[in-house]
Amino acid sequence: MSWNYRAIIKVIQPPTEDSKPLKVYSVEEVYYNAEGTPTSWSYDHNPVSGYHSRVDLDFTLKKMQNVLDKPVLWVQPGKPPTLREYNEYTGLLSVYDRILGCLLGAALGDAIGAPVEMSPLPEVEQYLGGHVVPMNFESVQFGNGSYSFGQVTDDTQCIREVALSFDDEGMFQGDVFSQRLVAFSKTKGFVGHESNTDTALKRIDSGVEWDKAGTPAPSSGNGAAARAALLGVAGTAYKTGIDGDFVDMVEDSCLPTHLSDEARFGAVIVASVARALANEDGELLFERGMLARILLELSPRYRHLDMFSDYTRLLAILSGPEDGWEEAMARLAYDIQPDDSNWPGISPYVRPSVMWALTSFLLHPTEFDKMVARCLRPGGDVDTIAAIAGSLFGIFNGTCKLNTPLLQHITDRGDWKVSKYIKLAQDLFTKVAPHLKK
Repeated sequence: MSWNYRAIIKVIQPPTEDSKPLKVYSVEEVYYNAEGTPTSWSYDHNPVSGYHSRVDLDFTLKKMQNVLDKPVLWVQPGKPPTLREYNEYTGLLSVYDRILGCLLGAALGDAIGAPVEMSPLPEVEQYLGGHVVPMNFESVQFGNGSYSFGQVTDDTQCIREVALSFDDEGMFQGDVFSQRLVAFSKTKGFVGHESNTDTALKRIDSGVEWDKAGTPAPSSGNGAAARAALLGVAGTAYKTGIDGDFVDMVEDSCLPTHLSDEARFGAVIVASVARALANEDGELLFERGMLARILLELSPRYRHLDMFSDYTRLLAILSGPEDGWEEAMARLAYDIQPDDSNWPGISPYVRPSVMWALTSFLLHPTEFDKMVARCLRPGGDVDTIAAIAGSLFGIFNGTCKLNTPLLQHITDRGDWKVSKYIKLAQDLFTKVAPHLKK
């Protein structure tokens, strides 16, 4: 069965000013085998051959839109290339595949980062060169040898519980989520979770209301942000805008474990970017426009936070020359790192860790290996950073750009292989599908 449709359209420089041709050179389709794992995609399923006029191409794309009942996205003639220097544009990506991409992207980033979480920087550098760059993790073990490569941590475990907390009407339920976290903590146990989270869940279990149980400021960890991207792609039953019910939903997902304004804002930023990637016609391709719109809509609620100014600084960086983005983004993340952190590298404090995850994704939005390497390079809370970036990558690209052989290693102590994530994505998509934008 093919779930994911992707039209790749390339702008061809016209041989004459009158003809102005465009060429559709590929439509990719992702297929799943009997076990439910993604196995292949076609790069030459081409409904349009040769060169066509704009009228011919537009007619063909409209036919495709009618057949697939999905919006057709394409580069308009005369507009500059939109993904920085790329002239390829991706569209027709199903919400199902974005949900699955979010879950698997988070799990894969989490699994790659977990073996070197809080490791000394020389060990991180050795891990990058020996395993991440070649994408070979056969000999990797961590947790004093308790786990082999593929084991996920609390970041993936919590995002799964988010997916399981939508009701049959496609609405996220914060009280259900809180009880699921408590049950999972008592029966299975989280891998690598924070002590603050454990304390908060014990408070819920003792009778404290779920929306008052989280750890208050000044504690502002990134745990709530790590699970927020799924709400951006699946929370389609909420208001179309970033404000209002959508933000309330994201904050509800934070409250069982995190009460501070900064922790909640970190989750809202991640969810808002995810929502833009899923619903705003690929607006990542205009990074400045995407971020400016999000900040404008969130300003009345969060502009009092120092953390809000972090993203206005990021917006200023994106307004400058691209050849300066990498250095300036890194400097920004380090500037907001707390001076008293005892973590090597980027700490779990929500300000620098979410910023590093987001900028790693923005610098490498279509290259998973390079994005994950950037997430890990500074060391620190690298499993959470890579999980956040991976979830956004999966929403933007779907499953076809994830490393399929590595996905086969994903596990949670022998459970939760890829086929279960596929079933989880199918179930969640079925619940939210009636609310999708037409």
